[in-house]
Amino acid sequence: WWNEGRAVQTARSLTEGAGLVVSVPADKVDAVNEGKLIHTSGPVTTDTVPTDPDFAISAPGVRLVRSTEMYQWIEEKKTETKKNVGGSEETVTTYSYSKGWSDEPEESSNFYQPQGHENPPMEIRGKHVQIPEGKLSAFTLDTPVIDLIGGEKALPIDPAKLPEIDAAYPGTKRVSLAGDRIFLGFNPTSPVIGDYRIS
Repeated sequence: WWNEGRAVQTARSLTEGAGLVVSVPADKVDAVNEGKLIHTSGPVTTDTVPTDPDFAISAPGVRLVRSTEMYQWIEEKKTETKKNVGGSEETVTTYSYSKGWSDEPEESSNFYQPQGHENPPMEIRGKHVQIPEGKLSAFTLDTPVIDLIGGEKALPIDPAKLPEIDAAYPGTKRVSLAGDRIFLGFNPTSPVIGDYRIS
């Protein structure tokens, strides 16, 4: 009921808003439209270039999103209920461990069998770098409006930038490229626990 009620309220608000919205040109701010729901479109411009200083990566746009994965132990828990002879039931839980990439730290201290499956702390995390404000012709866009801009695209990493990336990286792991990702570790084709891949 709660979700359906909210969906109906949202639909009504959108219908009401669609009836009230005023389309305006982007090249002029008209005081007549102050406080009204307006629609305009155009390219966003800014004097700021989003930059990730940890890897010397920058790109024009409104936002730069760093995605980070660490190669680590991952625990899988499986619980089954089995029927015994005589009709009684028994719940059996099994744990399995595999190595894989994850963008969240797998806390190995919480594993059922932590010994032999230790993960290092995840020291490099994802990051968002966003411009504080931008312009859409005559309109100034502040953070709440810029937060709503989507349409992220993958940013290819130029191999010629590798020395610059390596110099900016504050850690001690070997820096290389694996496809369109930065790889931190000895061998991208054979990762070990604690290696990173970043896009």
